Order: sequence, then C-alpha cells, then structure tokens
Amino acid sequence: IASPFHLDGRELTLNASAGIAVDHARDVVGEGLLRNSIAAMHEAKRSARSRVVRFEDSMRTKSSDRLELRGDLLRALGTDQFVVNYQPIVNLGDGRILGAEALVRWDHPERGRLSPAYFIPIAEDAGLIERLDAQVRRQACADLAEWRSDIDSAADLTVSVNLSVSELHSEDLLPAVLKDLRENNLPADGLVLEVTESHLLDDSDMVKQQMQALRAQGVRLSIDDFGTGYSSLGYIHKFDFDVLKIDRSFVNGLTNPTNQRIVSAVLDLAAQLEAKVIAEGIETPTQEEHLMELGCSVGQGYLYSRPVPAAQFRRLLTGLTTPVAG
Repeated sequence: IASPFHLDGRELTLNASAGIAVDHARDVVGEGLLRNSIAAMHEAKRSARSRVVRFEDSMRTKSSDRLELRGDLLRALGTDQFVVNYQPIVNLGDGRILGAEALVRWDHPERGRLSPAYFIPIAEDAGLIERLDAQVRRQACADLAEWRSDIDSAADLTVSVNLSVSELHSEDLLPAVLKDLRENNLPADGLVLEVTESHLLDDSDMVKQQMQALRAQGVRLSIDDFGTGYSSLGYIHKFDFDVLKIDRSFVNGLTNPTNQRIVSAVLDLAAQLEAKVIAEGIETPTQEEHLMELGCSVGQGYLYSRPVPAAQFRRLLTGLTTPVAG
C-alpha cells in the first residue's frame, strides 16, 4: 500500500495506520472490541506513520483521558487558558533579536500546564485545530503589532506561527490571515507561516494554491524541521519558501562531519534560492560557533532563551531583562 503510484501526472503515496483488538477469553465482544481497536488505531496514528498497534489495557485509560480533554479543549477555546509564548530568533554572535516563534501552551485549570505535544493531536482528532491555530495567530499578530509600534528596535521584527494540515486545506485560511494583518495594521512580510515537511506529504493542488496565494500577498513561508523528511529537496522545488529551518537533530550532531556537510549543503541551497536559514535547537556556545563557521547567521534555542510569555518577551526586546536560557 505504501508503493508510489501515479495519478494525473503526479506521484502519490499512501499511508495507513491500523489498530487491532483481540480477546481470546471472550470477555469483550461487539462494541467493546470495536472501541478497543479504535483506541489502538489512535495510538498507531500518534506514534508513527504506517504502523499497526495491538490494543493494551493501558490504552483504555488513555482513550478515556483523551475524550475528557477533548471536551475541556472545546470549552477552553476563546478563553485565556491558551497562552502564547515566544522564543527569540536571534542573530548569532551578538544575540540581537530578529523575530519570534509563537508557541501555544495550555494552562489547564485542573491539570496545570500541558505540552502541545499532548493536546495538539487531540485538537486535530477533534477537528478543533483550525480554531486553535486561528486564536494563536490572532494573538501573535496583536503582540507583534504592539512591539513594532512601541519599541524602536522591533520595527522590523517578524513573528512565526505554525500552520496545521487542516488549515492548509481550508478555503478560509487566506481571508483569515489577511484579516489578522489588516486589523493589526501589519505588513504581510511581518508574518511567517511555518509548515513541517510531514504536512507537505499531501501534495495536493489545494496546498499548492494556498501557499502560492499566501506568498502572492507577501506573507513569508518557512519549512520547519528541514532535512528530516524523505523528499526535502523535492518540496523545495515544488514550493517557494522564504525560510529553511535546520532541524535540531543536525545542530545537536555538529561534531559529526556528515552533519556538518548536510548543514553546509542546506546553506548553499538556501543561498541559491535566496532564502534565509534558521538553525533550531542551539543549546551551547560550541554549537553556535560551529554554525557561524559554516556560514549560518540566524538561529534559536535554549542558549538564548526558552519560550517566554509576551510580557517577558517585550522586556527582552527592550533589554530590561536577561534571557531565560537553558
């Protein structure tokens, strides 16, 4: 099923996730087995692509927990439970802040702060991810407009916001983005929309049209985790990206000559495409030094600051506080 096939002149691939539930003791039958197999299927979808997972009792608890959180998430949308934090994107060497990546956190009233790695898949499964992404984007645009207006050094600041698969397939995306920019009196090139390589596996006409339309309006596009997918170069040829973000796995392994060559190749490719490169996950001065030696001048990571609330990011911009590093 994973073998490539051709349709209308395009090469496509399929992925499948399956859940299996078996009860040899015949204690669970009918709808119970179906529920168990569905729980196993969701586990397969979360874990990896094209995977088969056999049901275990622990999944029943997970499934119940996810169902409860799904209801909580629906009620939390539009409230201040979802907090947007910002991680600085800096000029390597002097640490000057060039931009920010917006990252959402959920301050659950009973469970405390929840990681997006936990609740984003739930939002996707529940069909709520577009509403959540829109809320994050609106807040990020509002914060950026305030910083640009009030702080001289932030006049050219940009903010990066993640795009979900659902948004890429939504006809409402472009009008919503333009509305956010217009209401905050922001130029389109102040907003950077990030797409991960895995989101581009669905090489549909809709996705291409969305990205072309956004770019035509001046919005910048970034490919996140570049180099981790199977067809990185193919995506670069099919889509015009303004920013390539080098995945943290290559940054962590910069002492490895192979990783150094990969990073160097990405930098050369970006130069030919007139795209900017941002190195992710920089945690040590040695990593920063290696990147600068290779010709990379922009990055982000715990060496400079963890993601921080908007008020604290503002103080970083004005120099009134020190970064919250690793």
